Amino acid sequence: MVTRWWWVRHGPVPSQKGYIYGQKDVSCDTSDLAAFEGLAKALPQDAIWVTSNLVRTHETLEAIWGQSGQEGEALAEPDFAEQSFGDWEGLAWKDFHAAKDPAYAKFWEDPGNSRMPGGESFADQILRVGSVIERLTKKHEGSDIVAVTHSGTI
Repeated sequence: MVTRWWWVRHGPVPSQKGYIYGQKDVSCDTSDLAAFEGLAKALPQDAIWVTSNLVRTHETLEAIWGQSGQEGEALAEPDFAEQSFGDWEGLAWKDFHAAKDPAYAKFWEDPGNSRMPGGESFADQILRVGSVIERLTKKHEGSDIVAVTHSGTI
């Protein structure tokens, strides 16, 4: 039996433009109703729906459902959260360039495996997310699963 995954990134987060927000729980913009209507038409209606624990994924799911007339329950998976940028969350990218922080330069030597202070590497996130994908694929074998998550998660 084939299990199909449908991946949707949450809506844009204009309030955080230029900032590192990672696992900060910030809202997204769901005002583009035409985009959500088109998305709702493209996604399977009888799917298992899953989000992360962060509000922007819940808001995006509600916007999709609002345009399709669908409602129901979605699974909230904390391990589908965005990568944790630890102590860097809430800081502006431009400030790192200006400060010439050695931790910032070291991070970019191996960004896939480097952990920012108090955070996780992208490799850590891959392991975290992969275990959820495996678990849900087994549990919902043969189903369509729509995951409304984050760019790093996807």
